Amino acid sequence: MKRLVTFMVLVMLICTALAQIAVASSKEEAYEVVRSVDVRDGGLMYISDSIYVEPGRTVKVGFDIALKDKLVTFYAEQPTVETRYTEEEQPPSLFFIEMRNVGGQAVRAKLVTVFKDLVTEEDSKTFVANVPVLPVIKKTVASFYMVVRFPSGSEVSLPERPGFNYTDTRDGVFTEAKDVDLLSPASVAVKFKNDRFSITFVERADVTVYLENQRRVSFSLKVVNHGKSSISEVKLLLPANATLLGVKDSLGALSSSYTRETGSLVVKPRWEVRGGERVSFTVEYLEPYATQPGGTYALGYPSLLDAAYGEYVLKVILPPGYDFKGSSPEPDELFKDQSGATVLSYVSRGVATLKPRATVSISYVEGMSLVPYLPYLWVATLSAIVSAAVVHRLSRKAKAPALSEEVKEALKAVTSRIPEVARACERLASSIPSDKKSLSRWSRGVYEGELAAIKRDADRVGALKKRLGGFPEIMAKLSSLEAQVSELLGTMTALGRAVEDFRLGRIGKVSYDRITKEYAKDVSSLSSRIRDMAREIEAYLR
Repeated sequence: MKRLVTFMVLVMLICTALAQIAVASSKEEAYEVVRSVDVRDGGLMYISDSIYVEPGRTVKVGFDIALKDKLVTFYAEQPTVETRYTEEEQPPSLFFIEMRNVGGQAVRAKLVTVFKDLVTEEDSKTFVANVPVLPVIKKTVASFYMVVRFPSGSEVSLPERPGFNYTDTRDGVFTEAKDVDLLSPASVAVKFKNDRFSITFVERADVTVYLENQRRVSFSLKVVNHGKSSISEVKLLLPANATLLGVKDSLGALSSSYTRETGSLVVKPRWEVRGGERVSFTVEYLEPYATQPGGTYALGYPSLLDAAYGEYVLKVILPPGYDFKGSSPEPDELFKDQSGATVLSYVSRGVATLKPRATVSISYVEGMSLVPYLPYLWVATLSAIVSAAVVHRLSRKAKAPALSEEVKEALKAVTSRIPEVARACERLASSIPSDKKSLSRWSRGVYEGELAAIKRDADRVGALKKRLGGFPEIMAKLSSLEAQVSELLGTMTALGRAVEDFRLGRIGKVSYDRITKEYAKDVSSLSSRIRDMAREIEAYLR
């Protein structure tokens, strides 16, 4: 009898243990998925998927392969979760973002994917957001929740989709479902109105960061209006407590309003930016920061506009006296300027710069700074100059070494060639056809030939600069000339793009006429400055 009781107790314990294992296993497989969709002003769509991930396990979140070219970036918010992009060829065609928990504890991981071109303007200030509703987990989940948020002031029309019940929230749409098969992608179009919403794209950003006592930043943007309605202002966000130094374009200061406590900056261009048009301006500000120990700067990529960037060029300037040791990632370009400052350049393409943990780490050794002694150095320098002038007058010593004949001839060749190219560019810019009929007879080959000529001249000037390190005066003149030639190349390239946009019907005639007129004026001004600089160099060589 005792043996029978003992056997029954053992059976019950085994059954209980197996039941607990089964429950634990079912809990592991019974996902609860929360999808949050955030439609940002500017047109980007941030999608956050929150999923429970065990240590050492991998969870894959799938999307329709049609969204592949619209994916700007992706990342996990948890530091112990690694992400990786993969594709699957079997129908339906999908791409996946894998989340692997490399930590020692289970976490509710949050995967963030950022997409562009999912928001379009249907009519004047009426927009359609094509929202990916279902993440592909390839499992039946116990609970699925989704919320879609829109910028403040949006009037949202609830979508119609069988099988889902949508409800209004304060700033968007909410839906929930039980026992959902997340086996294939699905999307829904949500229409909304917002008078202050706009769809923008940053064609190029040139960002220069000066690492001084206060971090000085110069942020130049070329913003494209990808919507149909005109844009009369561009909303930016500066770092908290930044000191705004100014906002300007190529013609001078621009009107703006800035709230330091929130970092909100509203820039008003000189004219309304219609659909398909571009506007360029520069924001300069000071950002307080604390010097980090160990001779290392950890610098996040500055970003004033939450948008996709076609090209993002970051330049970091280390002051004279700072000896550069290394950088992660490696810079695309590294050189010292005339003042002895170290210039590091990092180039990114097709990015969204608000991605967390996107930083540049720069190692350096700080040398002795002469800044505290500058007043005394000025006095000493002035005395030295006076003494040198007196000694020179009395002794009439020989002059410093002159330029070699070879370098002189190279300089003469460049300064005689560049003005001709500048004049040709000015003639081309002023003779751009104003109607599509004449445009069909316009020689694009001649135009592109002049662009190639400008590029060759810029390269020649750059090559000459490398041979003139011991002649600072002519070096400075060449640096100024190189900057103007590079700006001429950029302006002519932008003008060519505007012609192409008009030819393909991307912009209307009114916009085209105004853009080409403005670019032609810029080309004329640059051409005049380039010719003046060439004459100065020629006079120096005599």
